[in-house]
Amino acid sequence: ALTYNILGFHSGQVSIQTITQGQKLCMQELTKAAKSSVSDLLRPVQQAAINLTSQCQDPVVLTGEVMDEEELLQRSTETANILLKYFLRMNVACVSYIFGDYDRASVQSLKIQDIADKFPSLYAINVQAFYDGLSSYALARTTNNHTKWIKRGRKMRKKFINWA
Repeated sequence: ALTYNILGFHSGQVSIQTITQGQKLCMQELTKAAKSSVSDLLRPVQQAAINLTSQCQDPVVLTGEVMDEEELLQRSTETANILLKYFLRMNVACVSYIFGDYDRASVQSLKIQDIADKFPSLYAINVQAFYDGLSSYALARTTNNHTKWIKRGRKMRKKFINWA
């Protein structure tokens, strides 16, 4: 269920309402089973889906109904849970790009670059590369540092093409 919800969200092939309902049920079951670390991995994608429905105060900040971005980031640091930190930052980058905050999207992506070395088969690496590339190209159009962002965009495009 966790993988289905995450893949459904990032592929865009499942409605936001279906995803949020499925995630809510999954979270309830995980909480009953006292598997908080697994449910924590689901929280960023669930909050991102909620943010896309405009049911939040700030759509680029993953704070709302199911989580608080700063608290979850702090917990991921305290527990040295690099996957949780990765999924949190990747989903922040995703919603930041979608809502036009390209600086925030690129900052989040830059902070998680090393995850591919540790988990090379993780599907989400390609989702992150996709949004990182899009954010880089957007920044190339809107900042004075065109060369830096075009170079980064090309690097992410190559990474994504190699995956595809």
